[in-house]
Amino acid sequence: MQRASLAVAARHWGCLLGLLIPLSLAGCANWTNPAKPSSVFADEAAACSLQAAQAAVTSGQFDLDPDNAYVACLRRKGWVLWELP
Repeated sequence: MQRASLAVAARHWGCLLGLLIPLSLAGCANWTNPAKPSSVFADEAAACSLQAAQAAVTSGQFDLDPDNAYVACLRRKGWVLWELP
């Protein structure tokens, strides 16, 4: 029973991150990767969002900062965040 509630919590975190992170970054920054086209970013961002949500569930620490996990995941994949003026 506890495992099912953790799965629901992970899904909720994933949905929340999927909505909030792109909205918070829209217009003020741009992710670039010299080795990959920009069309790949959406898929990799979604994977990182899910990974960040799952990390919070598997660790049992829901107070972890999911934004840091998301950004760290994208950086591991070679994406660089450029702030726009």
